[in-house]
Amino acid sequence: MNTRTRRTRSRPPRVQPAARPARRSGELDDFLAARLHEFDRRSGVPLPGELREQLTELALVSDFAWEVLCGEPALLGVDPSRARRVPPGRSESELRVSLRQWRRREALRLIALDVVRGASVDRVMAATSRVAERGLAAALACAGQELEQRHGLPRNAAGEIQPLACIAMGKLGGAELNFSSDIDLIFAFPEGGESDGPRALDNEDYFARQVQRATTLLSEVNEHGYCFRVDLRLRPFGSAGRLALSFDAMEQYYQREGRDWERFAWIRARPLMPAVAAGEDLLSRLQPFVYRRYLDFAAFDGLRELKARMDQEVIRREWVDDLKRGPGGIRELEFLVQLPQLIRGGRLPDLRLTGILPALACQLRHGLIGRAEAQWLASAYRFLRLVENRVQMLDDQQTHRLPTEALKRERLAIGLGFADWPALLAEIDGLRERISQAYGAVLGPVSPPQPRSAAADAPGLWEQAQALEGDSAVGAMAVLRHFQSIPAVQMMSARGRARLDRVMPLVLSAIQAHSEASGCNAETLLQRWLSVLNAILRRTSYLALLTERPGLVEEATRLLGQSAWMAQLLAAAPVLLDELLDARRRNSVPRREDYESLLRAELDHVERDLEQQVEVLRRLQQGEMLRLAYGFLEGHLDAVSTAASLADLADVLLTEALDMALSEMQRQFGCLPGTSVERPGMVVIGYGSLGGRELNFASDLDLVCLYDEALVGAESDGPRQLDHHRYFVRTVQRLVHLLTAQTPLGPLYEIDMRLRPNGSKGLLIVGHEAFERYQRSEAWTWEQQALVRARAVAGDRRMAARFERIRGEILAQRRVAADLANEVGSMRTRMRAELDRSDAEHFDLKQGDGGLVDIEFELQQGVLQLAADCPRRPRWPTATPGLIERLLDLGGLDSQRADWLGRRHRWLLGEGMRCTLALQPRLVPADRLLRL
Repeated sequence: MNTRTRRTRSRPPRVQPAARPARRSGELDDFLAARLHEFDRRSGVPLPGELREQLTELALVSDFAWEVLCGEPALLGVDPSRARRVPPGRSESELRVSLRQWRRREALRLIALDVVRGASVDRVMAATSRVAERGLAAALACAGQELEQRHGLPRNAAGEIQPLACIAMGKLGGAELNFSSDIDLIFAFPEGGESDGPRALDNEDYFARQVQRATTLLSEVNEHGYCFRVDLRLRPFGSAGRLALSFDAMEQYYQREGRDWERFAWIRARPLMPAVAAGEDLLSRLQPFVYRRYLDFAAFDGLRELKARMDQEVIRREWVDDLKRGPGGIRELEFLVQLPQLIRGGRLPDLRLTGILPALACQLRHGLIGRAEAQWLASAYRFLRLVENRVQMLDDQQTHRLPTEALKRERLAIGLGFADWPALLAEIDGLRERISQAYGAVLGPVSPPQPRSAAADAPGLWEQAQALEGDSAVGAMAVLRHFQSIPAVQMMSARGRARLDRVMPLVLSAIQAHSEASGCNAETLLQRWLSVLNAILRRTSYLALLTERPGLVEEATRLLGQSAWMAQLLAAAPVLLDELLDARRRNSVPRREDYESLLRAELDHVERDLEQQVEVLRRLQQGEMLRLAYGFLEGHLDAVSTAASLADLADVLLTEALDMALSEMQRQFGCLPGTSVERPGMVVIGYGSLGGRELNFASDLDLVCLYDEALVGAESDGPRQLDHHRYFVRTVQRLVHLLTAQTPLGPLYEIDMRLRPNGSKGLLIVGHEAFERYQRSEAWTWEQQALVRARAVAGDRRMAARFERIRGEILAQRRVAADLANEVGSMRTRMRAELDRSDAEHFDLKQGDGGLVDIEFELQQGVLQLAADCPRRPRWPTATPGLIERLLDLGGLDSQRADWLGRRHRWLLGEGMRCTLALQPRLVPADRLLRL
């Protein structure tokens, strides 16, 4: 090889170093000496020392490379990093010869890239994949030209030319092709029709002929050898299927006939040149078949069945020692990586990678695998693929079995840098044992597939109910008997019924343990569980999720025992069971930036369909609320942090909903002068619990909207013009509709806009100057109190700053202390008379004497009284803890009162959340206040 670019040969990646330095046997020395002598005799070319050393390395690892060099000695000096172009052929016969000659030279280059240049196995596999893609492209182009000359171009009914999409599967799809591997391909075309030539062909026949000719060009063996073996058996219906199908036919097949092993196969699907765009369109259409929208733990069962069949095949064909298919082999390692892709790829599009090594790296980034495990798996994969490549390089044979001849074994071991064959074999066996153990730990025992019958799957739910004991057992058994009789259970498939039978003992056992430990009523808890199970009977992958994660059953049982709200939420949206799996996020305090990142990631993979986008908002909202409820109930989050996080979540969703509303307005009516989605000239103000960052799990949102009065008189620049007022009114109407519209998961929020100027009789949105005038001259004291807990939550930042200026000036107006106290007290008395639900035995946490509203009124009165005397007019906080701290600093509260208010506020807020999560009114026994 080119001596100027040669680098020091790097050792192959391995999990453990060789035990001792390599030493060649006398037999191997004699073999290499004979090879060099034979090369000199056949080539007649004297070699300098360094080239002779390179020839020795190549002869050691590959008989194929030695044979090629004997025929073309000049190739020994060629730079292995430079690929050769496929030589053109004017006919199929010419291309058949030139392809095989080109492939022999490229194969030699790949061997040299590995052995002489010491390139990584990643680089060698990628280079091998590129060689296969170039050869395939040349064969398809030649076959296409021949057909075009005879039959014209294939077109659809509208006369549009139809491309042939070539989908690489398996290792070629992952750009990790073996040295002598066949190439797995599937072919398809967008639409039916016929070619436009004098001898028209139906598109399916046209493309079938092109595929047949191209694959023959590549794989037919003649005196020059072959180019690439092509395997088309992964196509629909396998060897019996048509060589190319339309996209509609492909989609129909996978919807009706697709099996689990085909889902695993399509994980590695990659469209090849030249029709990459058409191939990507096909992959997009098949994506729902491969990746489910929810976490798909049914993939475990599919992989178990696939593995059981593979094990039977391994035994039948005596493949136990096979590097690829045997126990602990490459395929098991690939499945370990692909299983998380299939389970989570529907929710995490980043995981949809075709290569094993990139997929491992992505799973590490998402925290789905530990760093040490990811590094070990990557190292093991590289090493086994390196060994597999070297085995195939020996004779250019598609084999995955280690050699049986002693000399070839020694050559393989020495070529890989091991002392001898036993050292290499020990490392391979150790790796395979570890992979096998990891595989077994993930899948559990794998038994051969057995035919199942309805009788064999008959439920044992009644017998399982005996697990429950105590006074509630009789009632629980009646509930369970009713559940057993509902049509959804009776109509389940055999597989679904089997999964339900595996889940029920886990559920009943968890109910029994939790009811004994907590005193929770077992019948009530069972009813909550069955409401969740009833919602997932038709999505049996969720039953698989519960089966595969028994710890999730225990956690869900504990939470369902504490929260009827959570039971209601999970029954309405069982997809949220997925959210309980991520222990890291459910136990931490999320930030607004976290919600923004999650939302962006979700929306980036959704079509520009408003209905789907709103569903994404709702799903994100419910999932995050579930996490917060879990954290609060388990004691990982306090009430104040939980309420603030709920407010942050609402801010992010409001901002996105406003962006959606504005985008729709701009699409239909254009923009007002000087505005954009980023600077819309309007702002949304949050009042009450939202403004004070103290949302509960069922809080509505109090909103007021303002626009920039500099836009008065302006008109939108779209095809349908609107004046400024109608433009902003319609924007607010769209925003409210997006927030309150019914989705399959329910509405986002209930909206209350009665705090706007003039209440429900006022305009939906007012100018900022009109708002300021109203606050200065017409607003009641209670409306100015409400400003204490008001803040900009979405919209134009300039408008947000203007609102904060107005708020600060209104709060800083000088007021007579006695008048202020009378007005605040009078309003509180009227509110308590109308709204307080306290009685002799119960206390209303919000409206009762000393409840949350009393704390709010006391702080609001303190702000309105002291703000005028603040020398630098500070920006007032809106949340209760911040207000208490500010009033303490300003002397409006003494330390004892401030401490009492803080403690009482936290207690009231937390008790209110627990009532909401129990779906109970915010009332507590009156004697509980005495224990504060």
